[in-house]
Formats: sequence, C-alpha cells, structure tokens
Amino acid sequence: MLNKVLYTGSFLLIFTLIICAQPSSVINNNSGLNRTIDSILQKQVDLDKIPGAVIIIKKDGKIITRKAYGYAMKYDFNHSLIKKPEKMSVRHMFDIASLTKVIGTTTSIMLLHDKGLLNIDDPVFKYVKAFDTPEKKRITIRNLLTHTSGIYEWYPMYYRASQKEECFRLISDLPLKFPVGEQRKYSDLGFTVLGEIIEIVSGQTLDQFTSLAPAF
Repeated sequence: MLNKVLYTGSFLLIFTLIICAQPSSVINNNSGLNRTIDSILQKQVDLDKIPGAVIIIKKDGKIITRKAYGYAMKYDFNHSLIKKPEKMSVRHMFDIASLTKVIGTTTSIMLLHDKGLLNIDDPVFKYVKAFDTPEKKRITIRNLLTHTSGIYEWYPMYYRASQKEECFRLISDLPLKFPVGEQRKYSDLGFTVLGEIIEIVSGQTLDQFTSLAPAF
C-alpha cells in the first residue's frame, strides 16, 4: 500500500514537472498540450498503474484543458476487476485525503478548545454517547488527536455506510484494535469522530464550521 502511495505521489510530481517544463508554444496550442497529457495519463491508465484521473489546466483565469481518463472505480475491495467499471468523468469528486486532518479538523478542535467550548482532555463520550462503554469510555479527544485511541486505522466504510450518520454509528460499533493509550496507530476513523464532535459542539456541519471558523 505504501509503495502504491509513494508511486502515486512520485507520478504526480513527475507529471507536474513535465507539464511545467513544456515550452509556451505547446501550452498555447491546445491540441499539442492535449497530446502531451494523453501520452502521460492515458499510458498510466493503460498500464494499470492508476484506475483513472481528471485533469484541469487554467491559464490567465481560463480553462484551457479539462479531461477525464479511465475509471472512477475499476476494482472491488478484494482487488477483483469489476464487470462494468464506472467510467471517470470531469464531474467526479476526489478525496483530498489527510490534508483535511491538519488544516481543517485539528485547527477546528483547537479553536473550540481555545474558546472554552471543549477541552482536549474531555472523554469522547461527553459528546458522542455511543462511546460510553467499558471499552471506549477512557478515550479522550487528545487520544483521537494523537492517534492513541485504539480505534481502527482504516475500515471500508463505503461498503457498509452511505451517509455520514451511518459512518458515525459504524465507527462507534467497531471494537478497539488495542487498549486506549498503549499504542500509536494512525487512524482515519479517529479523525472522523473528531469531525463528529466539531459538528455536535458547533451546531454546524464540518464544512460550514471550517469556512466560518474565523468569525465563530
């Protein structure tokens, strides 16, 4: 998995460098630019290095290229080829991944802490009642922030939950992977719970709160 992530990151960096290195004559020529992009992205799709991609390039505030490649989902959870994979489109939305943990969620939690609306040493069950169990009642907000809660690092939520509330319930129902505070395991699910706490305390959705936080 790490190799896949490293490969993807390296590929994106190389792709960016290649595009930036193109002479202005190529960038100003849409057909030439499209051929350059196709030779890179479509090749990666054909080699099965990536399932798909969407690219958008702007110049002087105007979109000069917007195109989709490959598939939005090509393999199932067991990495078996899907019979009718969904084609990628320019309207598909992408997860910007862990940037939101640092820029959005952590900052929001600390703002609420500074405002006195929560304390990072509060037990999670103070806000999320489903955590008031013998196994989870010792989990604090600090544990979630420092990835020491024992909550699963990752779980295929999209196979068992289609709504935010279902995700919250599923996380609450999952057993811990290790006792609270005894290990440090990077947990996506722990930060999902932090997002739930932000919404409960602020009375706003996470995206609303992060966009309005300076005025909160």
